[in-house]
Amino acid sequence: MGVTVKKAVLWRREVSNKPGLLAETLAPLAKAGANVKVLMGYAYPGDHTRSAIEVYPVTGTKASVAAKEADLKPSGNIACLHVEGRDQAGLGHRIASELGDAGVNITFVMVQVIGDKYSGFFGFDSEADAEKAKKVIEASGKAGSSKKSAKAKAGKTSKKVSKAKKAAAKTTKPKKTSKKGAGGRSKPAAAGKAAQKKSAKSTAKKSGGKSGKKKAR
Repeated sequence: MGVTVKKAVLWRREVSNKPGLLAETLAPLAKAGANVKVLMGYAYPGDHTRSAIEVYPVTGTKASVAAKEADLKPSGNIACLHVEGRDQAGLGHRIASELGDAGVNITFVMVQVIGDKYSGFFGFDSEADAEKAKKVIEASGKAGSSKKSAKAKAGKTSKKVSKAKKAAAKTTKPKKTSKKGAGGRSKPAAAGKAAQKKSAKSTAKKSGGKSGKKKAR
């Protein structure tokens, strides 16, 4: 899975910071069956009497009508990107470093990981910065995928070489040979030695018997 980067429009409502206003804002969306992926609510730093509620996405006629009923409006003055991809160690640092090197200022960022995938939102000072950031993040994602693919291929090649070496070692091992007895049949070495011992004993007995008879005469 490669990285996916697209522009996002946050729907926003500014409210007094008091209990119940978040539920009040979400009620029309829930009634309309709108499924939002992101919900943010926060009090203003330095002024805790005011707060903001933001949701994403709002798509379709029913959801748009419900959002307006909740007093939510598209925040056209917030340049934002929605980024999704496969999670990996050091990814946040790499993206932040590359955006910094490109001279792009991040006004806010929110990223979460579920399983082996991540989903994040990056805010910028202007649409021009957002467009520039989009190209930087897409290029970073492609570079990361290429490196991961190269490592995977190297690992597979190493396994194949190891298997080939093991197979070659098996074929070069000397085969065990067995002694052949009468009729060309193979007999185990131990069995052949036992037969020789029996034959020697039998010969000794016969020769001993003959010599005894000659003496008796």
